[in-house]
Amino acid sequence: MAATEYVNLCADGIRPAVNRDAVTLPKRRVVSLVVNPAGAIPGEQSVVFPANATGAARAFGITLAAMSVGAVGDVAVEGTVAAESDGTATIAAGDLLTFDNATGRVKTAAPATGVNAHIIGQAETAAAATAGAVVMVRIARSVLQG
Repeated sequence: MAATEYVNLCADGIRPAVNRDAVTLPKRRVVSLVVNPAGAIPGEQSVVFPANATGAARAFGITLAAMSVGAVGDVAVEGTVAAESDGTATIAAGDLLTFDNATGRVKTAAPATGVNAHIIGQAETAAAATAGAVVMVRIARSVLQG
């Protein structure tokens, strides 16, 4: 295999990605795709916190482990995985979840009328209104309009 060729050898639903943010991306956080920098390997996927993505903050997946700056890590894009709550309100099983753009933590989607919320998935478990509380998320990316 040539060094300039990207091959996905990971399990279905998990994608390797490079942290292109200026900070470490913690585990269990929502991340967004960004344009690869010059010199990136063709097919490589680069991720950042949603607030640092160009344009609308769209969910790509959830980090499975902390990713230091410039490091490659695994991002879940399908299946059910653990994510951290932003703690602004309780999350009930079955709630559609969006995310805090700055931290990548999940929260219940409740967009105002005419406003779009980018959805990472649906809560499989409940979580208390505590920042960092763990909730299981069935990833199903979509957009919800209020």
